[in-house]
Amino acid sequence: AIVGLPKNPTFQAWWEYARKEITLRGNERTASNRDANIIRYVLPTLGHVKLSDLHSSHGERLVREVRRKGLSPSTQRQALKLARYVVKLAVDREVLQRNPFTVVEMPRVKVERRFLTHDEVRRLQEASRGDDYEIVPKLLLALGLRNGELCGLEWEHVHLSGKRPRVEIRQQLQRGRLDQPKCGQFRTLPVPSNLVEALEKHRARQDELVTTRERSERWNGHSFVVTSPTLAPLHQKDVRDVLQRLGALAGISPHREHGHLKAHELRYTSGSMMLDAGADLKEVSVFLGHSDIRTTANIYVGLYDSASERLAEYGNTFIL
Repeated sequence: AIVGLPKNPTFQAWWEYARKEITLRGNERTASNRDANIIRYVLPTLGHVKLSDLHSSHGERLVREVRRKGLSPSTQRQALKLARYVVKLAVDREVLQRNPFTVVEMPRVKVERRFLTHDEVRRLQEASRGDDYEIVPKLLLALGLRNGELCGLEWEHVHLSGKRPRVEIRQQLQRGRLDQPKCGQFRTLPVPSNLVEALEKHRARQDELVTTRERSERWNGHSFVVTSPTLAPLHQKDVRDVLQRLGALAGISPHREHGHLKAHELRYTSGSMMLDAGADLKEVSVFLGHSDIRTTANIYVGLYDSASERLAEYGNTFIL
């Protein structure tokens, strides 16, 4: 018997115990999202079921119920993964002997991702030239940044002098808060020479604003690379708005599934073009901050050495 846990607990009782008594993986944001999704998708179907009564058919029923609500295959997969995770915690602590959900087939997800062509990249660069946010597509394309990493990038993490200009990815901005990068993947990225020049010009323009505009009080002590007129960091919605506007100016048509141009599409483009230029899959995986090389292989197809410098040269192709 486990102190604080009812004998023969239900799925929900076990999960509530695990949340309180077990150190679960992930940062605060990850834990918050996980809790919300378990409550939303899993507990309505499995919450009342005794752990000892769980069977693979319950996992299949969970997938059917999520599907019946009209939710996507990716959400169905997420619900089943979360159920597996909760039961695995019980198996690891010998509350259960086996996890019946491991044999339940994952719903298949067909994802159509958008990658920009070389011509679309050129048009986007031309459309953004002289714009207040010209640096946004340059950073996303040359460094393959995530939206939150772009928003959270500060000048103290940008080193443009010396033989090896670099950018340190140490944080991301999510929902108005600074947090560690996704998957905890801190990394150092080489900056291609064309981007060095673009960042220096951007910094000079930003320094002029500092003398004429009042800084947002909330972010005193911070110096973000991409900012609003009050020198506060851009939020992810702001970046989406910038890319939607620049994409329209460049004549990049909205995607039939994904709509207007988005930051992750420039990240996809960056990774895929690096691979197309001859970069090694593992190099690109580390460069992009993937925790598993299979993610890189499925989507796109300590980094600072000769290999990373080759990637920096690939990045030059994105900066006109």
